[in-house]
Amino acid sequence: MDAILLFWEVITSPILIVMRLARYVLGRWVIEGLKNKIKKLIYWLKTKPIWVSFIIGPITVIILFYTLVAIWLGGEMLKPEIWKEDDIIVDNPE
Repeated sequence: MDAILLFWEVITSPILIVMRLARYVLGRWVIEGLKNKIKKLIYWLKTKPIWVSFIIGPITVIILFYTLVAIWLGGEMLKPEIWKEDDIIVDNPE
């Protein structure tokens, strides 16, 4: 019976519902969008001369790297464990 109550509480928790929606949106639109953009870029580069690939390739890798770092840092900022380590309290009772 305790397992059923725990399961029900996890499913109906408002913050978990929001986090599930956020994961769905990120997974569906952001990650799939990045994959599609990379596929389109590769197809576009196949139709261009080789010197264009040597110019566009490194620029694309650098932009992709910075985009992924920004996504990673955004995810790290949302972790409450890090806030507790730095003694950052959002609702200060004092």
